[in-house]
Amino acid sequence: VSLYILVFLFAAYGLVGSIGLMLSHDDDSSASQKSLASIGESLGRMGVFVLGAFVVAGVAGFDLNGIIAGLGITGLALALAAKDSVSNMFGALSIIIDRPFNLGDWIKVGGIEGEVVDIGMRMTVLRTGLDTIITVPNANLVNSPIENFSQRRFRRVVMPFEFEVSSESGALQSFCEKMSEMLNADERTVNEQSSWVKILSMGSSSIVVQANFYTQQSSDVQRAMSEDALVEAKKLSTALGLEFHEPRLRRS
Repeated sequence: VSLYILVFLFAAYGLVGSIGLMLSHDDDSSASQKSLASIGESLGRMGVFVLGAFVVAGVAGFDLNGIIAGLGITGLALALAAKDSVSNMFGALSIIIDRPFNLGDWIKVGGIEGEVVDIGMRMTVLRTGLDTIITVPNANLVNSPIENFSQRRFRRVVMPFEFEVSSESGALQSFCEKMSEMLNADERTVNEQSSWVKILSMGSSSIVVQANFYTQQSSDVQRAMSEDALVEAKKLSTALGLEFHEPRLRRS
C-alpha cells in the first residue's frame, strides 16, 4: 500500500508540473493566464509536498494528532522565522490579483529593468537588456512602484534642434510649421493633439527648437520615425537657410 501511495504522490507532483508547463507554453493563453499558471504550479507542488509528508508520516506509524498539535505550538515560531518567505508568498498572490505586470512584460522597479520570465512563490525572475538574470523578492515588488513599459499606448519622442541665434524668425517659424505638418501627416504618429514643434528657448548664441511627438508602441517604429524626422529636419533647415548652432571657444 505504501508503495502505491508513493507512486501516487510522485505522479501528482509530476502532473502539477506538466499542467503548469502546458499552460505556460500555450500560444493561445494570455499573459495573465501564464502568470497564474506559474503561481498555480508553485502552490500545487507545495500542496502535494505537504500532503505527501502527512501521508508518509501516517503510513510510517507516527501519531498525526501529536504532529498537528506540535505544529500548532511551533507554528508561531516558524512564522516569525519565515516571515520574509511568507511575505514573498503573499506578494506573489498580490501580483496575480492586482496584475501590475504579466509574463513577458518589460518592467522597471527599484532601478532594475528587464523582461519578466518567471513569477514564482518567492521570487520574480527578470532578464535584463544585457541578457543577465535578476531575481527580485515578490515582497519588494509589491511594496515598490513598478513601471510597466509593455502597457504603454505609445512612445514619446523629444527631439531638440539648436540653431544659431542669428537665424531669421520667419525661417524658424516656417521650420516649426513644416516639421509639425510632416509629423502629423505620418501614419506612424499617434496622439496628434499633444504633438508639437515650437521655439523652446533662446540664449546668447543659440535658439532651441523642440519637437515633441508620439509614435506607435513598437520600438522599431520609434527608431525608424526618429531617423526620418532627423533627415527631414536636415533637409528643411538647409532649404530655409537655417544653420545649426556650433559651439565656439570665446576669447577673453
